[in-house]
Amino acid sequence: YEVTVEIVDMSKGLMKMAGEVMLGVKLDGVFHCNVHVHGKTTWFHLDGAHSGPAAPGDGAHVTFEARGRTSRTADDVDEWFAASPYAADNYDLWSRNCNHFADALLAFLGVAPLPAMVTEVPAKVLASPMGAMLRPTID
Repeated sequence: YEVTVEIVDMSKGLMKMAGEVMLGVKLDGVFHCNVHVHGKTTWFHLDGAHSGPAAPGDGAHVTFEARGRTSRTADDVDEWFAASPYAADNYDLWSRNCNHFADALLAFLGVAPLPAMVTEVPAKVLASPMGAMLRPTID
């Protein structure tokens, strides 16, 4: 079964153009990721984990990347999803967000992880002086 990740730049290109000036760190974007497998889209948000019919986004700031093929069935994915520790009450922008969820699901599926440009954003931001100042206000 083919596995695709949908990568959405929530900054719509702003961080790539001005992130270094705004935050003091060079970023390719601020990303939200959805995983597409078995005709469903699966994601994690402030209100918890979700899975539903595949309804990919569109636009200039959305890319789709094939991550590989999985032998996991739709039932396997549903069971993983039901047992997933990702819930609304433990969402954390820096350490337990949509991209951590997507990466965990990709690992379960046995396919390639998210690209580093996505997974490194929280650490890069928090390592910057501006990120250190922002953390207490965003937590």
